[in-house]
Amino acid sequence: MKALTRTIPGIAAILAVIALAYAAVYWSLLDQQIEVVTPSWYAGARLVAGCLILTFIGHAVCRLASKLRGGCAAPHLTPLARSIVALVVGQSVCMAWVLLRAGCSGVAYAATGYQLPITRIEIVLVLVGLVISAYRAESQTRAARNALSHRVWWSNAVAFVGLIALSVIPVALRELPRDIALSSDPDQYAFWTSQVLRLGGVPWDQGILGIGSFGYPAGFAVLGAIWCVVSGLSPVEIVTIQPMLQFILAALFCAALAEHCLNCRGVLKSFTATLHTALASCLLLTAYWTILPYGYQQMMYHSESTARASTSLLMAVVLGSLIMLSGSPRGRVERRTLLMSLGASGALIATINPITALVPCCLIGVMFVYELGRTVWMFPDHSRVTVGILSLIAICFFGVLLILSDPYFSEMIISVLTPPASKEAHTASLALQFTLPEESIFTWLRPTRMSAIVVGGAFPPDFFTAQFYLLLSGLYLWWLVKAPGSALRFAVILVYLSLSFYLSLTIPRTGDVNRPLYLVQPYIMQSIMQAGPVLGLLLLATGSMWIARSWGGWGSLAALAVGILAVTTPDESLATYSRFLNTKPRRTYCGSLGSVSVGDRAALAFVTELGNDILSKYSSLSYDEIPKIMIPTHPADLGTEEWLFPFGASRLVPLVSPLPVAFFYSRGSPQWTFANYRRYVCSRFDVDWLKRRNVRFLFLPSQNPGCIRGKSRVIESSTILFERDGAKVLKLF
Repeated sequence: MKALTRTIPGIAAILAVIALAYAAVYWSLLDQQIEVVTPSWYAGARLVAGCLILTFIGHAVCRLASKLRGGCAAPHLTPLARSIVALVVGQSVCMAWVLLRAGCSGVAYAATGYQLPITRIEIVLVLVGLVISAYRAESQTRAARNALSHRVWWSNAVAFVGLIALSVIPVALRELPRDIALSSDPDQYAFWTSQVLRLGGVPWDQGILGIGSFGYPAGFAVLGAIWCVVSGLSPVEIVTIQPMLQFILAALFCAALAEHCLNCRGVLKSFTATLHTALASCLLLTAYWTILPYGYQQMMYHSESTARASTSLLMAVVLGSLIMLSGSPRGRVERRTLLMSLGASGALIATINPITALVPCCLIGVMFVYELGRTVWMFPDHSRVTVGILSLIAICFFGVLLILSDPYFSEMIISVLTPPASKEAHTASLALQFTLPEESIFTWLRPTRMSAIVVGGAFPPDFFTAQFYLLLSGLYLWWLVKAPGSALRFAVILVYLSLSFYLSLTIPRTGDVNRPLYLVQPYIMQSIMQAGPVLGLLLLATGSMWIARSWGGWGSLAALAVGILAVTTPDESLATYSRFLNTKPRRTYCGSLGSVSVGDRAALAFVTELGNDILSKYSSLSYDEIPKIMIPTHPADLGTEEWLFPFGASRLVPLVSPLPVAFFYSRGSPQWTFANYRRYVCSRFDVDWLKRRNVRFLFLPSQNPGCIRGKSRVIESSTILFERDGAKVLKLF
């Protein structure tokens, strides 16, 4: 019997890997031909390599931090969980570094008129310095490292690499390689990401590529640029997979924090503890690939809400830190680390999308007020109170500094402090309007809708199945019995999200193109519905981890079997999510805005060569003096918004052209507006107006070249520099 008991964890691990591999392979090869050697596998390998690079950076930062604070980094995490946390730390630290460098560049630009871009030499020097400093701290953590046997170290390494591979390779097989984005939102995000790569960081002035800064939060562009650097993938590919990638990493992070959320203080360096973390990770990934393929919902299938959907990992850090912080008393160093993770994660979410950060940042603010009161109340020693208050001030200052390092927020604050004299006062009605969908009462009596009524939009019915609700309810009851403190804190956060969801229904959808207040209400609702699945994963991981810890190998097997049976039931009558999902692979799908032909690729290569030749001859030209290339678009007045939609290969010109591009989603200059395009290009092709703005070249894709008045006359009166299979590059004058 003892021998059988020892083998149960191994059997559970094998079954977990088989279940996860089956789900991942099913999704990866769904509606595809099975091919062994394809560019998709190569892209997946590069994603794995990127994850390992960020993990290495995270480990180095954690070692350095442990030396500075005089302790062992993350002493209560298993070795496998430390690697997952290191990956999260590596990504967050890289984002913070790029944003802070943008702040330094902004100070230099304000003082001297010159920016300080990030160079390759600087990247190498920073990495080398980080590695040297981190490994000098090995004497501080030598005892902890020597306590790990070779078996545990190798099992941790193999398990971590295997989990990463099973997480990201299926995404690559479905999505990569990719030449063009799926819609207008990822078009712009890919452009900003490429700008960060080309200009060496977030620019305060884009030089010859555009006037001023992006005019948009740069956090997502920074995140995409980091993954482009570590993986070698293109901005279009990284932007397309970012929502799925971040949510999968959030699932792994929830599994890593499961032991920590339970306030376990045992020695977690054994092989069994590492196996429990691996089992929880497999369960969450199986749940993702089986019932919650985040990013494949109908409303996200064309990469709408790409940036907001890519904050899942940071949202998981915020929610996990809140649950742990409000728990049993912890050491000062540990509490400050959690507070720092709260402040930094909230700031990074704000740089990606400010509205998405509204709901979690309110929770963060309440926690900081609680921590301030706790510091003043618990410590009679004035010196400790002073140090605690100064620590809170320093953390808040760091978060604010991260936000203000983004030119978008700094320029917004400056514009508010120094409004123009002729600025008109706009007021909007704030009358509360509470409305619910007009549906039959019997529709709302379904299990998923009833749960939606109870917990608001935190667990949206579009994402979950009825049986998954039953599983989560059972695990929560078990958690409530075994660890009531952390379970009640989980419930408080859930109730807060539910109340926020219902309050968001009262926000009026007012505003116009210049004041897009109508976007606030749906964005807040989406951010809450994004936090719900993360909470669900955290609950699933914590409940299964407690069962595994309490029942040993049999508990692991039971939790895994119940979880898999619950989420993979074939009874479609219980599922409400199937009609909200589009499970088709998107690797060969270009979306509604056109694809790229062979002639288009040749024309894009010519544009790159043409721009390099001009810049080599005239390297000191300003934005007004540099020749520009125009792309044709389709102007669309949507009532509350005015859009310039390029089609086909026109969307890729800004990513490859060394020259500035005119009329790419109105970006780059105040001249490239919807009204100007419709007046000077679509209604009549005004060469004189274009000449005064030095728009010298025109790119015509092979398909659907957009609205150009008298296009045939324009082609006849221009010089054709390049033509192949319908794609053309014209010189207008």
